[in-house]
Amino acid sequence: MQRALYFFLSIILFFAYSPAHAGIYKWIDDDGKVHFSDQAPAQQTAQEIDIDVAPAEIDPELEHYRQRNRALLNVWDTERNKRQQQQVEKRQRLATQRQRCAKVQRKYAASRRAGYLYAPRKDGERDIYSDDQRAKYEQQLSDYLRKRCRK
Repeated sequence: MQRALYFFLSIILFFAYSPAHAGIYKWIDDDGKVHFSDQAPAQQTAQEIDIDVAPAEIDPELEHYRQRNRALLNVWDTERNKRQQQQVEKRQRLATQRQRCAKVQRKYAASRRAGYLYAPRKDGERDIYSDDQRAKYEQQLSDYLRKRCRK
């Protein structure tokens, strides 16, 4: 709590005593040298200078250059965002592919261990695979793993 209080007090003091609020003083010393400062000298009289700060004129060529730079930065941002989106999509595709491969690998391992394979029917009964059907099913799984799941 005290840190926050000290922080806010220091911010207030910083802005209260910032040089933007200070005046500019001009004086001539005994040797005839002209001096400028943001503080009036104690031993000499100084003239406070009123500075009229007018907004700077914008150079059209500089403004055109800035606009081109902004446009270029916008193009770069767009391209970077597009690349990042493509990378995210690629990572998602790879993650989905890895999950599919893991699932097919489990099915293949389970089919190799199983005594027999079957396909469930809508009425709840099972159609047991013949040896040829089983070999074809395992070959399909093996082909999928070989073609799409190389490591």
